[in-house]
Amino acid sequence: MTLQENFIGLPFIGREEELVQIHRFFHEVVHGDEVAVMWISGEAGIGKSRLLEQALLQFNEPDAIIISTRFYPDSVTSVTGMLSSALVNNYTVRKLYPREISATSESILSALRHLLQIRPTLLLLEDLHLLDESEAFDLKNLIASLRSTPLCLFASSRTGRNSAYINILPYIKRTLDLGPFNPEETHTLLRHYGISNGHDITTQVHESTYGSPLILSSVIPELMHYLLSIRQGNKNFQKNLQSKVNSMITAVSAELLWHLTPDEIRWTRRLALLGEIFSVEAAEALLPNSTDILTLLKAKGVIVDGVHFIEPLWGTTTADTPLRFCHTFVHQQLLQNIDFADIPVLSLIESEGAFYSITAMKAIAKADWSEASPALTSKVFQWLHSKVLIVSNLSPILAMSFNPLFYAFHDRYAEQWQSEEKLRNNVKVLDMKVCHYDVVEDSENYSIAIEELRRITRNPRNATEAALRAGALGATFNSRYPWKPQLLEIIAEGTRLVEHFPEIRATEEFTHVVFTVATTLRSQPDPSISCWVEQEFTYLLEEIPETDPLYLHLLTLVGSRLLLLFDTPEALSAKQNLAKRIAGSVSRERYWDFFWSYLVMHIMSGDVAKGWEMVQHHLQGHMNPDTMRRNILYRHQIEMMIYLGLTPADIHAAITDILHAVNTSNEVPSSVYNTEETLRNSLVTTLLDKRVITSYPEEFLSLAQEIAPDKGTFNNNDYATTSTDSLLALCIVHHDLDRLAELLNHPFPISLHSLESLATSVVTREALSPTQISELTHLLRTPPVHLHQLWFTQLAIPLIEMYYSNSQEKMPKPLVDASREGVVVALKWAKEQRLAGLMGPLIAIAEKRLSKKQVEEWRREEEQQRKENLLAYSPRKATTEREQNKTILSMLGSITVTIPNELPQKVTGARVKQTLGMIVASEILSKQFSLEEFRLVATEDGTDYENAGNYFRIIVSRLRKLLGKESLITRRAAPPRLNRDVIQVDILDAIEHLENCARAMKVFNIRKAKQELGFALGIVMKGTAFPTLYGDFFESARLDFEGQIKRLTLQVAHTLTNSSDHEGAVDILRQAFNYVRYDEEVFEAFVVSLERVDRHTEAFAIKRHWERMIEL
Repeated sequence: MTLQENFIGLPFIGREEELVQIHRFFHEVVHGDEVAVMWISGEAGIGKSRLLEQALLQFNEPDAIIISTRFYPDSVTSVTGMLSSALVNNYTVRKLYPREISATSESILSALRHLLQIRPTLLLLEDLHLLDESEAFDLKNLIASLRSTPLCLFASSRTGRNSAYINILPYIKRTLDLGPFNPEETHTLLRHYGISNGHDITTQVHESTYGSPLILSSVIPELMHYLLSIRQGNKNFQKNLQSKVNSMITAVSAELLWHLTPDEIRWTRRLALLGEIFSVEAAEALLPNSTDILTLLKAKGVIVDGVHFIEPLWGTTTADTPLRFCHTFVHQQLLQNIDFADIPVLSLIESEGAFYSITAMKAIAKADWSEASPALTSKVFQWLHSKVLIVSNLSPILAMSFNPLFYAFHDRYAEQWQSEEKLRNNVKVLDMKVCHYDVVEDSENYSIAIEELRRITRNPRNATEAALRAGALGATFNSRYPWKPQLLEIIAEGTRLVEHFPEIRATEEFTHVVFTVATTLRSQPDPSISCWVEQEFTYLLEEIPETDPLYLHLLTLVGSRLLLLFDTPEALSAKQNLAKRIAGSVSRERYWDFFWSYLVMHIMSGDVAKGWEMVQHHLQGHMNPDTMRRNILYRHQIEMMIYLGLTPADIHAAITDILHAVNTSNEVPSSVYNTEETLRNSLVTTLLDKRVITSYPEEFLSLAQEIAPDKGTFNNNDYATTSTDSLLALCIVHHDLDRLAELLNHPFPISLHSLESLATSVVTREALSPTQISELTHLLRTPPVHLHQLWFTQLAIPLIEMYYSNSQEKMPKPLVDASREGVVVALKWAKEQRLAGLMGPLIAIAEKRLSKKQVEEWRREEEQQRKENLLAYSPRKATTEREQNKTILSMLGSITVTIPNELPQKVTGARVKQTLGMIVASEILSKQFSLEEFRLVATEDGTDYENAGNYFRIIVSRLRKLLGKESLITRRAAPPRLNRDVIQVDILDAIEHLENCARAMKVFNIRKAKQELGFALGIVMKGTAFPTLYGDFFESARLDFEGQIKRLTLQVAHTLTNSSDHEGAVDILRQAFNYVRYDEEVFEAFVVSLERVDRHTEAFAIKRHWERMIEL
């Protein structure tokens, strides 16, 4: 008999408080006026279903309609299919709703609305953790469509933030997390089966099973059988009982909880190295090309979606839940005899998808690696070092227990490594030995550390390591201990050694030493150390060749950190001298950060004009003036001002001086993107950035409004719309009605995205309280004359509807008529603009004003629009047999990837998208970003230098899983590149067509040029390039790309017109106008071409459309 056959269903025990909560929640919802969800979560077998069954039996609502359904891991039925089946199979539903119910959203919603009008209705959904992202999204849409009805939902799920939880979170009004039995409940359960306290086993069984209902359900039959088989008075009873319970717990953990076959246990052994709770990302990295087994293990709970870190159990068996106990069991049982020949070690070490447990680390450190190559043992050592650092931060005591294994591993294999690698690894060991004394705040340990460092520094054998390490000692102790003369003495002693080891100076680690000393000594500047820092910077810039990657790394660090060296007035001269030396060496556009630092230095010294003049002088011939203007007011530069302690008034004065310096310079901006108005709007956007405005919210909001232009006479570019959107959003969120009224009386350009998000936010009551809604409604009842009717339709009408729905007043008939007409206009406009996200809230308003037939028609339109939007963002179809075998990457609209014979999937994660964007942008701009720049983008905020390499490897690993293994070309010390033989990028294809068009124009092949330009425009019409990646290089890539389209379009159209092909010119200009809609030159050429072919009506309509945009 297997354990599965021995499993029994337990009676309902305890949970009285939970039952009361469920009953109270049901009565509150069915007597309310909106949908509500109670989220019931717990581990597998904890008793979620038993609790709901008992609650339903005790309901005192005889007329209530109870509809229940359960989701299964292997089911291919959709959410709508499961719900329709539950409705059809319910006798009460069939009696009250005789119509046919199909597996469509419309049919299900119609049935539920009908039932809710007749009786209280309860919907029970079990095991929602099994829904994927698309199914959870469908469920959210169904609930959203019923949000104004008193539908009560009970949703059960495994513990964790899964897709279903995230999607329906706005409708979850209460949560209930079920835990294991307490000792009293375990005692009641055992007594139910005749196992009384007289046997003196209740406490032992509870502690051994952790009160888990799932474990108890299997242990109780075995325990009853064992108790019946022994004779009364057996002297060995207690001893045998302990071993019997332990063996049953082990068996349950290994076979019942995991439900694994022998083959699955082999895979689980590999996964056991990845941590206490395994993430899907880690499992995919370790088990490549194993989709079936991954799906199976995920369904059985071995790997968990979205889990990247769980507080580790450190190999103990004191888990408080069955799931965590089971993971611990796998570690203890499987890791004892791991065959490392069976483990893909390289994949394991390169994977960063989950936290690595102490048990796994010890197993790897103790393993015999004698037959491994030196390269592999060095990689294992580096992996262990990165994990030791994590453990040191989490638990110093555990670090002390693991460090000896780490040192022993180093001693066993250090002689195999090459000299340079050996040096670097020795430094890591030395670093850990030093930091080891910092785990206890004790003066005695501090003294021990000082003596250890002194010994290391004076030992000739360790001179090279000491030269690197001594400079960084300040950072080790400065956070906990005051500076002491002996520590400064050791630093000076170690730094003097550098002069005798020039090869050490030319290392990346040494540049970090210099910065560590400089930034650490800011609080207590020492003249001798200050001189040393300046001397070392000078040496590095003079001795390191400009072509050396280290030179780029050094200048990047100097540019971002120069002002942070010292904060004292005495240091200003030293900083300026150092800046001049570096400025003489800079010849690349990417070092803008340094020049900004140089400019801010002059701001602090009161000579802004001089600083701007010096920047222009140094950048002459190396950076486009337009690029300088675009970069001058970026967010991180304002952040630097705040960090330096400048007040809002100081920042205001500095910005005014900068704008004056820019306007009075001799350089003339070459495009509309670099006018003063654009700079002002860029500044408004910067000041309202959430990372900036949190410093001085009121002051910066006022400053932003003061600096913003008074009128929108410029083109509707991103800076203008973003600044206006930010102001509007902040005014609404902060309930600043005066500022909002003032903004609405200025014809700022408003982006469609802002209009959709603001209106949706207002309609769904996410931003405003009822009082605010009331006041804002009165403000918007009479919109300014110059505002477009849509503003009134999109914002005022929903507010007015909400105001009267929450008050005792009756809406006046003119407003009723305006609301009815306005909603229809708004829906039509939202459909034209493909704003499916806005149609849902508007349809909810339309239900009160329009007929049921009209509402159903609009719901179908909304569903159709969502489908069209998905198709519009899909990559274009492969046109050749060669392309059909390629992975297609679309950088237009939402970034998507389509692998051959698979559906497209969106790329998620800001850092993943930024890295991918950098790779593509480097090809667009023919500009190779350094590996260091890629690593910094991969970190959280661009400052975590220590872990930048690890973060970067994680992102590269994810990109390879997303795009295919062969999609990226990575070489040692070189940035990643796309492998164009196996991956196709639509934006690069468009650029290739544009280049072919330009070549055809040079040889006067107008037919070929027109064809290639048509191909390019056909690609880019699907969306904006890099829609969510407006950093400096992404913005440059986008502007260059759009400028190239505009230039070639005008050339081709002009040539076609001269050759009397007026229709061809119209076709090309129409496509270009639809893409660069706000460009005046394209607009004028398009209108002229239409008039040439006597299409005066269409030309007049285009002019009216253009005038309306200008007015807005």
